[in-house]
Amino acid sequence: MKYTKKTLADAVNHRAINITFKAIRYTKATTLGKIKREMWRTSRKHPGVPVLSLLVNKYVAGKDQRFAGKYKALKNAYGPKGITPKNTEDFKGKMGAAMDMLWDLKQRSRGFIKAGWFEAINDLRPHVKVKRKPPKNIRGDGAAKKLGMAKPAFSGINPTAEIINRVNGAVKVGAKPLYRAIKADAADMMVYVNRKMQEEADKFQPSKARHIYFDPMNVFRR
Repeated sequence: MKYTKKTLADAVNHRAINITFKAIRYTKATTLGKIKREMWRTSRKHPGVPVLSLLVNKYVAGKDQRFAGKYKALKNAYGPKGITPKNTEDFKGKMGAAMDMLWDLKQRSRGFIKAGWFEAINDLRPHVKVKRKPPKNIRGDGAAKKLGMAKPAFSGINPTAEIINRVNGAVKVGAKPLYRAIKADAADMMVYVNRKMQEEADKFQPSKARHIYFDPMNVFRR
């Protein structure tokens, strides 16, 4: 705080939004190639039948409530009985169209966990002067963005900011990238503090300036 003009609450919010941007950067999105290999592989239980067609009927039936909202459009178009040769006229045509729709929905889910951080950034933006925007190449639908949020820090005894991502899989997939983002932002802060400390040392001892280094636990000189 000695080397910034920000209030403590402003500094905390600034660190929080920086960490959120870094969390997006470090979280790997599923590639289209990986999705395609997974969706078009042959089912083990039903040889010759692609997994994508089985998933069509799974989501159309709506038995798994976890996917009820995400694949609502698919269910409305082709549900609720499912698409089988026995109960569907033009089975190949309808199944093909349904598979195309599901494939498109699957592509949109790329970067779903990344997109969960978007709303956290939006919640912090009024409290932080930052011009950056989340990457445009991340394809996450509105459902993911609704599962993210942030609680900005305000002036007081212990200003605290929270960034929250409740997207399914955020803990399993996003925890390590988030930890990496926290470490990276702390390192960036140390670079800034070290430079400011050195500038201050140079003012008082220009001819005998000593290099000053700072870490979160200790200050030492060499």
